[in-house]
Amino acid sequence: MPSQQYKAIEEELTLVFGDILAKGMLAQAVKKVGATPENVNVEQLKKAIDGHVRQSVMAFMGGGGANDLVIKLKKKLAAA
Repeated sequence: MPSQQYKAIEEELTLVFGDILAKGMLAQAVKKVGATPENVNVEQLKKAIDGHVRQSVMAFMGGGGANDLVIKLKKKLAAA
């Protein structure tokens, strides 16, 4: 079962991109940092957000929107 932090980030991405795209984007991001949704830690999530998620979001929203969303994700991660 995914961690609480993972679920919080996934929920935020779902609001922007929809369920299927958000789940796939985040799952691929944590895979690229050597983790799985079930065993990802906070540091790995931060790396995943800075790397893969930021790039994916930039492709959809452009630079400004991507940076705003990444900041929001990091705040949510810190609060979770």
